[in-house]
Parts: sequence; structure tokens; C-alpha cells
Amino acid sequence: MDIKRARQYAILSFVAALFMLLVSFLFSITLSYQSHRDGNGRGLNILSQFMSSPMKGVNLSIATPFDKGDNYYDNDLDRALIKEVLVRYYLEMRFTFIPDMPEMLRRWGWGGPVSRLSTSAVHAKVVGGDLEDKIRKRKGEVQTVEIMSLDCKTDRSQCSAVVRVDILSEDGSLRSSMSDVILTLRYANRYKSFRKPINPYGLYINGVSIAERKNN
Repeated sequence: MDIKRARQYAILSFVAALFMLLVSFLFSITLSYQSHRDGNGRGLNILSQFMSSPMKGVNLSIATPFDKGDNYYDNDLDRALIKEVLVRYYLEMRFTFIPDMPEMLRRWGWGGPVSRLSTSAVHAKVVGGDLEDKIRKRKGEVQTVEIMSLDCKTDRSQCSAVVRVDILSEDGSLRSSMSDVILTLRYANRYKSFRKPINPYGLYINGVSIAERKNN
């Protein structure tokens, strides 16, 4: 009886060990597949009002255990596309103005989309002291921006842009200016966001230089 029971225990132990080995094998395959998928990506479709046409990326890597870190500079096309989208979004939100106090307080205020893409020091220049007073003084002005060119490829830590700003006054007069903008970029985990604006890599702007052209 004891030998029979011992054999049963041995069989049960063998089956349990085999089952655990199978589970471990399946888990390893799943982990390997996930790593491969995050490395190659299933593609990312970006359709933004700030881009002239839809873009398709092929190397999606976001905040996962398999994040490629600094190696993305070699072949991560999605990060380059997302960087350009966020920079365009920042420029659009920073330069565009409409005579709507609640909307502009949301855009330019602390905690708004413009502030969430830059450091406090950079955003303080956007606010410029009393934000409500700044918006109130502009009264019926409408300001639009056109991004004439944007280059984020020459230096991975900088983007250079040429923007045209048109300001329509309440009396119907229109004035325009052209400026060269240099943005210094960094990445940090605390800036990662999966709510609007979506910022999966933690990009933020820690320096903005704006030089208005004398002759347009």
C-alpha cells in the first residue's frame, strides 16, 4: 500500500513538474513575442490637424518594459514623428490666440497643454505675469500661426522652425511677422502622458529662442 501511494505521489509530482515546465515555456514564448513586437512595432498611424498628410510609423516603442531607451535614435521612426507632432502642437498652441478668456486660460494657463510640454521657466515667459490681464488687453485680436518650415533632424536635441504670425485687430487691420524659433528638447519620465496631449516618450521643451526677422 505504501509503495502504491508512493508511486501515485511520484506520478503526481512528475505531472505537476511537467505542467509547471509547460507554463514556463509558454510564458517565455509570450515574453519573447512581446519583446519582438515592441522592438519591431505593429506600426503607428498618426493623423493630426497639424500635419499635411497622414504618417505611418513602423517602430512603435512606448513606455513598456522593452523601451529602447536612447537606441531609438538609430531606427525608431515613430519617436521622430511623435516629436515633430508635439513640436508642431506646441508652436500652434503657443502662438495662436483667440479672444476667448476661458479658452486662452486653459491653453496658456498653468496645467494647460502649453505648460505640460515645457519647463516652468519656459512657460513663465508665455504667461508673462498676470495672464488674465494679458488676454484682456488683446481684446478682439485674433492671431494665427503658419509653420513655414520645421527641422528636427539636424540635431536630435533641437528643432528649428520658421513661423509666420498674422494678427488681425478689432479694427480690421492686419499685421504679419516672420520669426526663427529654436527649441531645445529633452526627455524625462515625469513628462510622459497618455492623456491629451499624448506624450508617450516624455518629451519636453527646456529652451525657446524666438528671433523676429526684420525684413519679411
